[in-house]
Amino acid sequence: MRWLRRWAACLIVLAMIVGYVVVVFWQAGRGTPGATPVGQAMVSAGILGVLALVLSPAFFPRARSHAYATEHPDQVAVYFHPASVLAIWLRLTLRNLAKRAIWVDVWKDPAAQAFLREQHQNMDITPTAVHRGEVKALPKTEWVAQRLLTQSPAPGSESTSSKDSE
Repeated sequence: MRWLRRWAACLIVLAMIVGYVVVVFWQAGRGTPGATPVGQAMVSAGILGVLALVLSPAFFPRARSHAYATEHPDQVAVYFHPASVLAIWLRLTLRNLAKRAIWVDVWKDPAAQAFLREQHQNMDITPTAVHRGEVKALPKTEWVAQRLLTQSPAPGSESTSSKDSE
């Protein structure tokens, strides 16, 4: 049931979309005065669909383990959990640079969670970025982007096969 925790926010938004569309079509079929036009409902459903995508685990690059991140100290590692609004914001503002970072999901990796608690006085503060031993809680996008631009390509990135990285 761990998958349910990761997909919960996305599933809730998808359920809201379905409920909203059903109500709009039901009202439109009954001819209820003031019923929301179907086109407006579809636009709203599309916007909520984008929100569901952002909240889904598919939005973040593939999560690696804490052990993998510590084996590659020259790479930027971002510790996050999928429900962290600040981690979502960091992912959005980094755009394509986010693929260069090592993303570590603290909900999946107990060692990563223990590392965060050790660094932040027993609290899970996400996102937390680590680069060459420097730990930065709630890093600014510019700080992460600057380090991502200067690092060498990550092992297992687009330039190498995925089998080499595991």
